[in-house]
Amino acid sequence: MTLSEALAVLAPSIPDGTVCVHANGYIGRAGCAARDRDECFYMIGSMGLASSIGLGVALAQPRRRVLVLIALGPPGPPAQRIPHTPEAMVARLRRALGTER
Repeated sequence: MTLSEALAVLAPSIPDGTVCVHANGYIGRAGCAARDRDECFYMIGSMGLASSIGLGVALAQPRRRVLVLIALGPPGPPAQRIPHTPEAMVARLRRALGTER
């Protein structure tokens, strides 16, 4: 599964109003293509700071949900060994955000 395919499954499950901070690089472009919204912030030219920005937003706006999307390395055999299906990732996201069905 490509990153774009995974985001296509994940993006519709992100509740409206959730602030999404996308890390620098392809995940930002793929995230924008999957579901661009006013609440999305795309890191351009600043590697490694998405989690810090997400933490800052969460501290400044404690009533808002904040999701930080970071892709660590290219997909390949090590990533394929992780026992998480897109459905499991969506379920985990829903539990974390308190939006389980």
